[in-house]
Amino acid sequence: MWRLLKLRLRTLVIAAILIPLAGWVARRLAERAEQKHQGPTTTSRVLRGVDATARRARAII
Repeated sequence: MWRLLKLRLRTLVIAAILIPLAGWVARRLAERAEQKHQGPTTTSRVLRGVDATARRARAII
């Protein structure tokens, strides 16, 4: 019983806190890279993809 509860709690923490946080960090880094290079770069595109994936994951939850 405790093992199951711990697994569910870990899943909840990942879903509720870490996924949106990772998306926010990726978005901020992408914005910073685009400002530095005055336009989209490969890195900023990948980071925008990470942000989009985090948003989709958050919408599913």
